[in-house]
Amino acid sequence: MKKRNLFITFLLVFFASLTTINAEEKLDCTKTVEVGNTVTCTFTLGEETKMIETDSECLKIESVSGNGNTQLNDYQAIFQSSGKIKFTAKKSGNAHVYVSSEDGIFGYEELEQIVKITEKTTTTKTTTTTTTKAKSDNNYLSSITIDGIEIEDFSKNTTKYFVDVENDTKKVTIKAQAEDSTATISIDGPKTLNVGDNEYTISVTSESDITKYYKIIITRADVEESSSTEIKSIKIRGYKLNFDKTSKTFHLNIKPEDSQLDITITLKDKKANYEIENNDNLKDGSVIKIIVTAEDDTTDTYRIIISKKSNNVMPIIIGSLIIVVAIIVIVLVIINKKRKNYKDNKKANNVDEKKDSKDKIEKENIIDEKTIEMPAINEPEQTSETSFDEEDYSIPYDNDEEEETRILSYAEKKELEKANKEENEKTSIEIDKALENMLSFEYESDEDDE
Repeated sequence: MKKRNLFITFLLVFFASLTTINAEEKLDCTKTVEVGNTVTCTFTLGEETKMIETDSECLKIESVSGNGNTQLNDYQAIFQSSGKIKFTAKKSGNAHVYVSSEDGIFGYEELEQIVKITEKTTTTKTTTTTTTKAKSDNNYLSSITIDGIEIEDFSKNTTKYFVDVENDTKKVTIKAQAEDSTATISIDGPKTLNVGDNEYTISVTSESDITKYYKIIITRADVEESSSTEIKSIKIRGYKLNFDKTSKTFHLNIKPEDSQLDITITLKDKKANYEIENNDNLKDGSVIKIIVTAEDDTTDTYRIIISKKSNNVMPIIIGSLIIVVAIIVIVLVIINKKRKNYKDNKKANNVDEKKDSKDKIEKENIIDEKTIEMPAINEPEQTSETSFDEEDYSIPYDNDEEEETRILSYAEKKELEKANKEENEKTSIEIDKALENMLSFEYESDEDDE
C-alpha cells in the first residue's frame, strides 16, 4: 500500500513538472474596476515576443514591469518576458485588452481580457448619485511629429502626408497629438524603414467611439551610386611625378633603359576602379593611359606622356662646331678689315709723304728761281752825281706759290682722312651684319637641337 502511494505521488510530481515546463501563455487582468482606479494585468509569456494593447479609450497604460518589457505609448506595450502591465481606468465601459504578435499582425483571441469599468459612485447619508459625462465626437489630430520635427503645413482635415528621408535613416519615431484629450490614438507601421515607400497609419478614436485614420508615407531613398573618378595620388617607383589634381595630363622623363613603369594609383572613391593601358615597350612620346571607372560606370581618362633621356652627344658637338666656325669667321672678317684699314692708312701716309716731299722740292725750286745771285759788292766812289737806288738792290721774293701749294696739300689730306673714316664706318657696319647673321644662325641651330 505504501509503495502504491509513493508511485502515485511520483506520477503527480512528474506531471506537475511537465505542466510547469510546458506552461502556456496566460493573461490575467482585474475584471471590474471603477473610473480612476488601477487595472493590473499579469502576463505569462511563452517563447516569442508579444504585444499587449487596448482598443478602448477607457484604459491608459501607466507602467510596465518585467525584464526587457517596453511601453510604446499610452495604449501599447511590448513584452519580451513575463511581467505586469498597469492601466488607469479613464471612463466607464467594457475595455478590451488584446495580445498579438510583435508586429501586431496576428492576434490571440484566447488571451483577450475584458475589464468592466463602472462610474465612480458618490455616496451620501441620504442618497447615492451617479454622474455621467456626455461623450465627445472629436477625433481630430492637432499635430504629427517625426523624429521630433513637426510635419509642415499640417491640417487636421488633411489625412495623408508624404515624407522623404535619406538612405541612412532606418528608423523613425512618429508621435501624434489629439485635439481632444479624451480621444485615443494608435500608430501602426513597420519598425524599420525599407528602401522605398513605408506606410504608417494613425488611428484616432473619439470618446464616442468614432475613428478617423491619418496616413503617413515615408519614402526612404535608395543608395546613390557615386560618380567620382578623381585620382588622389599617382606614385611611380624610381620617379617623382609632378602630380596635380586639377590636371589630367602629366609629363615624365624616364631612363633610356626603362620600358615599363611600376605605377600605383590611389582613387578618392574606394568604390571606383581603374585600368592602366600602354605601360609596355615605352618609347619617347609614348602615352600611358589610366582609365578610371566610377561606381555609376562614369569613366575618365588620365594620361602620362613619356620622354626618354637621350645619350646622343652629336647635337651638342655639331652645335659647338657651328659656334666655333662662326667665331672664326667673325675673327677673320675683323682681321681682314683691320689689315685693309692698315694698308689704306699706310697708303695715305705715303701719299702725304710724297706730297710733303714734292712740296718741299717745289719750294726749294721756287726759292732758287726767285733768288738772284748778286755780284761782289765793290764800293764805288761816291760822287755827287751818283745816287743809291734801293729798288735796284732789293731781292725779289714772291711766296704766293708756296702758300698756295701748302693749302692744297692740307685739303687733300683732309679728304683722305674723310675717305678713311667712311671706309672704317662701312667696315664696322659689315662686321655688325656678320655678327647679327652669326647670332641668328646660332639661335636657329639651338631650336633645331631642341
